[in-house]
Amino acid sequence: MKIARHLLHNPGFAFIAIVAIALGISTVTTMFAILDTLVFRPVPGIENQEQVIRVRAGFSPEHLLPGFSQVMGNDLRANSRSLEGLFLTMSRTIIFGDPNKPVRVCGADVTEGAFQTLGAQPMLGRLFTKEEEASAAPVALLSHELWIRKFRGDRNIVGSELVLNGNPTKIVGIMPPGFRFPDQIDIWLPWRDDGEPQKNRLGFINPAWARLAPGVSRAKAQTELDALAKSFATQHPETDKGILFRVTHFREGGSDEKDSALLLLLFSVIVVQLIACTNVANLLLARGATRFREMTIRSALGANRSRLIWQMLSESFLLGLVGSSIGILASYWILDGISAVIPSDMPSWMQLTIDTRVLVVSTAAALISTLLFGLFPAIRLSKVDLHAGLKEGGRGMTDSRFASRLRSHLVRDQLALAVVLLIFAGLSIRGFLRDQNQLPGIDPRNVFTFRVGLPPLQFKENTVQPQFFGALVPELVKIPGVETAALVDVLPMSSHPYLPIASFMQEGKPKAKSVVDQPYTLRRTATPGIFAALKIPLVRGRLFDDADSAGDDAQVVVVDEAFAREYYPNADVLGKKIAWSPEEHGKDKEPVKWMTIIGVVGSVIPASGEKMSPRVVWEPIRKTKTDNFYTGVLRVHAGIDPASLAERVQEAVLRLRQGVPIYYPRTMEDVYGGEFWERRFFTITMSIFAGAGVFLAAIGIYATMAYHVSQRRREIGVRIALGADPRHVFAMLMNHGARMITEGLGIGLGVAYAITWLLARYLGNLVAFDGITYAIVAVVLTLTALAACWLPSRKATAIEPMDALRAE
Repeated sequence: MKIARHLLHNPGFAFIAIVAIALGISTVTTMFAILDTLVFRPVPGIENQEQVIRVRAGFSPEHLLPGFSQVMGNDLRANSRSLEGLFLTMSRTIIFGDPNKPVRVCGADVTEGAFQTLGAQPMLGRLFTKEEEASAAPVALLSHELWIRKFRGDRNIVGSELVLNGNPTKIVGIMPPGFRFPDQIDIWLPWRDDGEPQKNRLGFINPAWARLAPGVSRAKAQTELDALAKSFATQHPETDKGILFRVTHFREGGSDEKDSALLLLLFSVIVVQLIACTNVANLLLARGATRFREMTIRSALGANRSRLIWQMLSESFLLGLVGSSIGILASYWILDGISAVIPSDMPSWMQLTIDTRVLVVSTAAALISTLLFGLFPAIRLSKVDLHAGLKEGGRGMTDSRFASRLRSHLVRDQLALAVVLLIFAGLSIRGFLRDQNQLPGIDPRNVFTFRVGLPPLQFKENTVQPQFFGALVPELVKIPGVETAALVDVLPMSSHPYLPIASFMQEGKPKAKSVVDQPYTLRRTATPGIFAALKIPLVRGRLFDDADSAGDDAQVVVVDEAFAREYYPNADVLGKKIAWSPEEHGKDKEPVKWMTIIGVVGSVIPASGEKMSPRVVWEPIRKTKTDNFYTGVLRVHAGIDPASLAERVQEAVLRLRQGVPIYYPRTMEDVYGGEFWERRFFTITMSIFAGAGVFLAAIGIYATMAYHVSQRRREIGVRIALGADPRHVFAMLMNHGARMITEGLGIGLGVAYAITWLLARYLGNLVAFDGITYAIVAVVLTLTALAACWLPSRKATAIEPMDALRAE
């Protein structure tokens, strides 16, 4: 209580110190909550998660595909000794409920032993039996979230039947809260083939998972998979040559860009915390100088040095307790703000919350910080010279040259750290704006998109899909306000787990000996109106029309400029013929079907998850044969809100086919913005940390200048009494602050350039030097620091000489 009362006698000092500590601890708490979410936090329902791995296939470490085919998965499972319980998953659209108000959720088929491999157990009911898995019996497991959301936690649902995709299905269990493996899954089914077994080794669409065998490391498992890849290439040279496998942690989906962003955020937190610690240490040193007489008297009355240190550390701990508590509370609000920029369809485990582990780290950071900012001032100020102190009498202790320089250096270092932090934030913001403002190749304004499909297990007749999708576009055009409508298999610029990447052959060029040696491109199928709906410009040639999609196979295609530059750099691409590799479909014995290139359109920038260049072949949707799922694209007239069309689009779909819902209703601007959510997330977070650092530096400069003025109050009073111009006094004090600012800016700019230059050599997405960013940072920090110096200097010119002398 005595310590608290003592601090309350100095409210200005206590307030500034608490604010500095709160800002530092809030950044630590926020950052670790982010790291905990992305890296450390266990996914609910999975045992021994460090042993669970994901296996991916690809043609290079930089070009990994979602997974592999069932055939290749079976081969891996039979031949691997390092992996146990390897299983595949396949995403499914599940439709159930009232045909007039159908519900669509994301489901997944899982191969045998999936839940046993994960160590997952249901909270109600049971898992699939081996017999059910082997026969693809009509049984299902529900997620806890779906059970609560749609069935209100009714326990009687276990053992009952639901009609899923038109098939009566027995619900055998409810999985525990939070378990939605692999991601956002609400219903699990035993693996089944759509029509015929998968015989194509090149179907890289099924994510694969396994558990490391006892005593096996990831490195050892990787070595075995490298050997198996070579073995498979020898056995199946036309399909497997050049294919490699990679083992990663089961939830690793990070990129170099994401990893570097996390690294920069971690660096930013350390910088902010250092600024906060030096700030409070500076305040304690300044305040300690005014307590010289108090320390002298306590020492004279018998207090030893350790007691003096303990007293000052007790004050530091109290400040740390209050500031840290406020900082942790503030981090809840900060995380809520950051969460607002995360799309709702992000991984189910990605919830920015503060749990016990985060609180433990924050508490540890608070204790360490308290020692950092409190111990040195306490040791420094506990050195009491009784003779000198008592001789001073009633006068306050003036600053020693060493103490004054030390505080100036601390302020300079704070400012330098703030420069470094602001440079990183500025480079992040500039990079984000540069990426977001690049021409996308489409016009996302006034466009509504949605997903719709006919699940193959429910709609098995081959004639249903062409009839439905053939009638859908004319029905969509009838909606008031719609200018044009189209369908496309995968929407450009949208991240999709199964990108339609296909190998192809060029007429007149020899066929490659293996698939890996063949050229690749993105393959998109769409109705003719897609180019008008997205305003993708025609560069030369013509677009395909309804007549071009009349047959069973496409005869013509349109390519983008990137494709033309890549594969026909010295020739006119129009009139050239290409064909999809027969191996793509497991039909290598069928005759090659050539397609003529009739037009070239502008390139659309790739989605953030795409590693390849945005070269695309556009193929017309065939009227006689279609896929089961497409994305609808509607361009509306100016002045109409695209998002308002969702209900009318659903009505149009239900008029054609009852029980078919639309899902993922979004505007194209939302799709476009969603591709940059990671960059926006990290940029906003970095900006928050940079703002905290600048604010802390400004507080430090202001507190140091205010103390500097108070120490020179008698001198200033004498100068004014002797006729000194207040403007000269003001200039003298501002000059003192300007020296600190100049030194801090110089050091900070040099350090920032050195660090960014070093990181840019390893992180290709980071620019080492951006003149505009450096100039803006220098101007902003200079103005902020000068403003922090201006107020105390301005007050100094209003000192009354008699008041200053009387106070002494």
